[in-house]
Amino acid sequence: MKILFYTSLGMGLDIVWYYSSKTYIKWLYFTGVLTSILNYSMDNKEYYKVLDRTVMTVGGCIDLYYIVYNNLDGEYIFFLILSISCYFLSKLTKVVFFHVCAHYFISILHCKILKLSM
Repeated sequence: MKILFYTSLGMGLDIVWYYSSKTYIKWLYFTGVLTSILNYSMDNKEYYKVLDRTVMTVGGCIDLYYIVYNNLDGEYIFFLILSISCYFLSKLTKVVFFHVCAHYFISILHCKILKLSM
């Protein structure tokens, strides 16, 4: 699905845009973008799908920890929940639009977190 590949590339913009951030979270997000791009562009789909989903799960837990640990307001948790909800809706309904929305909302969250860490 080309649209998911392109939205994965788009998710990388938050890393490029806030490149001056010198935090570990930047590298976590970069890993997520990389595994997403591999998932949507490589032939060995099952391996990269498992890798991408593993990184997404670990990343989601770290995002949640970061939000709670830093006592961030509800807007941050809202984007995390919205992204996760859209992802599962895409799997349940097979509607690509929800998956694109998941990429969009997690990118917003990551931009907001990266902006805080600058």
